[in-house]
Amino acid sequence: MTGVRRALRVRAALTSLSANAGAGWQRVRRTAARPRSVVAGQALWVLSLTFVSLPVPVASVDFVSDRFDASWVIGMILAVRDHLQWGTQIIWTYGPLGYIDHPVYVFFRQWLIAVVATVLIQLGLFAALAVLLRMWKTPLWAWIVLGGLAVAPSAVIGTPDLMGLFLGMLLAVIALETGPGRRVPPAIAAGAGVVLAITALIKTTALLSGGVVIAIFVVCAILQHRRRVALASPLAFVGTFLGAWIVTGQALADIPAYVHGTLELSAGYSAGMSLGTPPGAIALPAGLGGLFVVALAIGALLLWRRRAWSGVRLLVLLLPVVALNFKEGFVRADSGHEFLFFSVVTLAAGVLVAAAAARRMPELRAPLLPASCISLGLAASFLIAVTGGEMPLLQVTGTVGEYSTAWTLLTSSQARAAQAASTLSQARNYYEFPPAAVADLDSGSVDILPWDIAIAYAYGLHWDPSPVLQGYSSYTSYLDDQDAAQLASPSAPAKVVMVNGSIDGRYPVFDQPATFRALLQGYTADTVVGGQYLILSRAANSPGEHAPVTTAPGQGAGTTCAPMGADIPVPQRPGQYTFASLQLRYSLHGTIKDLFYKPADALIQFTVGGSSPELTAPYKFIPATAADGLFVSGYLPTVGDLEEAFTGVGMQPIQSIRVTSANPDDYHGDVCASFSTVPVNSPA
Repeated sequence: MTGVRRALRVRAALTSLSANAGAGWQRVRRTAARPRSVVAGQALWVLSLTFVSLPVPVASVDFVSDRFDASWVIGMILAVRDHLQWGTQIIWTYGPLGYIDHPVYVFFRQWLIAVVATVLIQLGLFAALAVLLRMWKTPLWAWIVLGGLAVAPSAVIGTPDLMGLFLGMLLAVIALETGPGRRVPPAIAAGAGVVLAITALIKTTALLSGGVVIAIFVVCAILQHRRRVALASPLAFVGTFLGAWIVTGQALADIPAYVHGTLELSAGYSAGMSLGTPPGAIALPAGLGGLFVVALAIGALLLWRRRAWSGVRLLVLLLPVVALNFKEGFVRADSGHEFLFFSVVTLAAGVLVAAAAARRMPELRAPLLPASCISLGLAASFLIAVTGGEMPLLQVTGTVGEYSTAWTLLTSSQARAAQAASTLSQARNYYEFPPAAVADLDSGSVDILPWDIAIAYAYGLHWDPSPVLQGYSSYTSYLDDQDAAQLASPSAPAKVVMVNGSIDGRYPVFDQPATFRALLQGYTADTVVGGQYLILSRAANSPGEHAPVTTAPGQGAGTTCAPMGADIPVPQRPGQYTFASLQLRYSLHGTIKDLFYKPADALIQFTVGGSSPELTAPYKFIPATAADGLFVSGYLPTVGDLEEAFTGVGMQPIQSIRVTSANPDDYHGDVCASFSTVPVNSPA
């Protein structure tokens, strides 16, 4: 009996030991499997968000409601096809890879590159976010918050230049956050340089913001005593930029001109592209946006005082990305550009929430979490309001269908031919040029001003463009003179198609004063097509060579200065064109506003007519080009008036001009007009 009891006790002990061993083994297995499951979950997070928010693979072309954008998008694609040189032959807000932002199907190669690049950049953005959250040991709820941002209305996700800028910034943060003993950070820093260089060739403004991000990164890495990491990013940026520049068919000698054109476009943006929106209409969103930018700067200072270096690095790297988009968003101050800005704010605030919630950086919780949550809520509310609640998550079925179409284009030559024919047909149906006009234009090279480049595409014309892709963007003297020099050169196009139109309530012939003067001196009017397109031909008596047009042509006719708001008489001489070079300078107050936001618009009015003169409505005009020689011989509100200007007869004479502003304090002193004249249809 005793032996039986002993055997039972031994059996129970063995059973218990076996059970404990099994439970221990299960715990070991679960512990070993947990990292794999976590990594798999995070990979699934990246892939799912990429799939749900896939960008549009074939961008639509709508000439009826989006004629201006359709024009320059097709212009960029034609410029790439024709191997035109950016900086000298093309000056635009997008670079030689700008078509990646707009996957319009015009030519197969550019379309395919655009789609593949967009998906890869988007995948890289989500992967970088996942790596950063993993490094920070961010709780699950923060992953869910950032995931929600991807399926909420956003102009960042699906826009390669914005995604690339964010991706480059995140890689810089990752490189700085990785421990100094690891060999990976130089490679990650180099990756940041590569991404930012590609982005700078997509959107020219990324050349500025990306350069600032790299400069800040280098300073932070040097302060960490990590020289290899500090060198990796700028060297990769320069190497990638040069390599991609050559691969895209650009000449190395044109890089200085590309940088110069970018700086000119940036310098003139505030005055050139501002909208006269009533202050009350943008006060709240602009105020919230400005507050977020200031909060980033103040937060960086507060964290610096606390010696919370991870937070300081994150904020100072985010700051140029957000600040640049603030200016782009509220200079135009339309819902589309505000949508872009608040999309950037939403993603930036989401990253800050994740940083504040991270277990690795508890010192950031108190200063960052409340402000980030508030910013996130306000920005998300704005995005949902302006988009009507449209979210990628609710559109995923349609997106998948579009990628099915994209796959068909990739694999079927017949589908590609049909898609190209559809785009071409849309262009021809919109413009409807008569065969005789097309035959006339097809006899030589053609420029198209100030937009409607798609005419050249629609009818297969020999397009020979002025450098600035859309004339309304010539808002500095340098940009205006580049177009004027092209039209006054021996290689000027034989024909020019000209529309008497502008944007934002501007007076059309004042958009490019020097360029318009070059047209008057080198071209004659042929005919008007479709009631809006004036066809110009190179004048038969044009000399073999033209010097670049100067800002003060012809014979001086006096200078008159008057306070802002007062009339300035315009001298008119029979048989002479009259030009006025206006000197209008910003005050200190206006200069500061121009740098960080935008000054009040300058407006110009004309007293026109003979015996019973009338004062016209005010037009917006650009002070930076006002000194280039404004055409003030006659008032040209219609295409018929524009045609008469090339003969010098029949125009309504301008008796006086008046410059005003809603905020005269943004300008300094009197308005001075220096007048000059040249004979009608006589080269200067």
